[in-house]
Amino acid sequence: MFGGYVPFFISYYFELLKKFRLKTFGREALNIKNSPLNYSLMMRLMGKVILNDVLPKGFQKYLFEKNHKEISFLNQDFCNNNFPNESLANGYSSRDMNTALFEYFTQGYLRNLLRWEDRCSMQYSVESRTPFADDTDLIEYVFSLSSAYKIHDGRSKFLLREAMSHVLPEKIYNRTDKLGFSTPQTLWLQQSESRMKNTIHDLAVLDTEKFVDSGKLLKNWAMIFSGNKNPKLMDFSWRYMNFLLWRKINKM
Repeated sequence: MFGGYVPFFISYYFELLKKFRLKTFGREALNIKNSPLNYSLMMRLMGKVILNDVLPKGFQKYLFEKNHKEISFLNQDFCNNNFPNESLANGYSSRDMNTALFEYFTQGYLRNLLRWEDRCSMQYSVESRTPFADDTDLIEYVFSLSSAYKIHDGRSKFLLREAMSHVLPEKIYNRTDKLGFSTPQTLWLQQSESRMKNTIHDLAVLDTEKFVDSGKLLKNWAMIFSGNKNPKLMDFSWRYMNFLLWRKINKM
């Protein structure tokens, strides 16, 4: 709601450029040190958005597959039928910031976060609260405000920071990073490698729609789990194993 994630910075930069607010864009660029971005990441992400908007679909498909190696393990027909749902920009866009915020807030992203938050907290008997998620008056008020009240001089959640400036320690007020609930997922996957491989080998027959080329996946297993080079491919293998287990449990 207050523009705390990196995609909203990219939308804000494009919004400033499209409205020819070049002075404000320059000020934001000069103060990028106050944001979770740097110049290299900013240019790379904005470049992806531009390429996604202007490149022919065929070339987009080529670049998408090159940057998402897990695609090579999908069934080709499934891949061809579903590629239009994918994007080179990967959630980043040139739409204005408030539009991006509204889409994230209303079209599934927030719903997913709340589901995970509720499930994970209840699993371990943690009382969890999300006070900004259902305060209608606050939500409507914040969405009525200009983007400049949410990102200002490189700082995300600017209005919220200012409202709490007399309470927050200076170190927190000036904080620039955005940290999730990180876990040593790559290490866990490496420790589970043998079990995962055996499970996929035994259950791959259940993939009757052939979403994944399990033979190719298993053939490249050593490459996938070679050091820390392929965390996305490890994660892909984990998700596929869970898909197969789900099919078995539900007799699908």
